[in-house]
Amino acid sequence: MASSGTPHRPDDRPDDRSSQVYDITTPDVHESQEQDIRRRRRIYFRIMVPCLAMFAFFGFATFVPTPVRAVGLGIAALMPPVAAILGNRLPR
Repeated sequence: MASSGTPHRPDDRPDDRSSQVYDITTPDVHESQEQDIRRRRRIYFRIMVPCLAMFAFFGFATFVPTPVRAVGLGIAALMPPVAAILGNRLPR
């Protein structure tokens, strides 16, 4: 829920400066969990998309020399476990 940060006065209070209430909210438990899940998914996909692109390129590009393909596929093979570990870290 977005906060406007502008003060408002409750109807049952007198109209003076001490009665102003600011509409500032902090995320509740559910919202903070959703934010954490979104953050972890972004980390996971930032690693997995290049990994899949490397598998596609080095696996099917026949014009690339075989040693280069082997190194590229070897690097790409290490990326899914790294993505799983970094994407499933517990929040700090």
